[in-house]
Amino acid sequence: MAKKSIKIKIPINLADLQQGKVQQFLVQRISNVDRIRPLRVGAVHQLLEPRVSKILFQKVLDEIEEKVSVYQNIWKLREVFYPNILIDVFSTKGKKILVLSVNLRNYNFFPPQIGLLTPEEKLIIKIKDTCNIQDNFGIKHIIPNQTGAWICTPGTYRYHNHYFDLDRWEKIRYDLSTNIIEIINRIINMIDRTKEEIVEVAL
Repeated sequence: MAKKSIKIKIPINLADLQQGKVQQFLVQRISNVDRIRPLRVGAVHQLLEPRVSKILFQKVLDEIEEKVSVYQNIWKLREVFYPNILIDVFSTKGKKILVLSVNLRNYNFFPPQIGLLTPEEKLIIKIKDTCNIQDNFGIKHIIPNQTGAWICTPGTYRYHNHYFDLDRWEKIRYDLSTNIIEIINRIINMIDRTKEEIVEVAL
């Protein structure tokens, strides 16, 4: 599958950057795994100023690369192409069972957009009910949706967009609970990795 990157040259307002006001700019081209659009803002296609965005992207990538050896039997980096990071997830027996698509477009103005893909990179709509692990309250946090399985957990775009009025991303984006490694592991722990055939519906 061909992967394309974005190259944009836009002047920076240094005064705004020094005051922490990162500008937003309209763009027309987005990555093919960037399936979710910001619903709470006045523009359909947005991107942080590229140099700022790439610095934040590299910081997240550095965190992942630092920890990947610790979790090598559970997940590993598959591919990186700005602003996307693809992560292979393995069963307890070592078979590749899915791919996490982590899209950092507009991070950290928005939380990461995380999707589930098959090992062949098809969009997962629903995983098997028996593979969707309940929490201590009997709730399953991977929700079927025609635009891709919704990961209902803090630190993900879909969650904060849905609960925008109750749980604002900007209030918790620097918490330990929204660290990228914590988010990756929390999502993987929602899946029964003892089973190797976990996908029920994929596009």
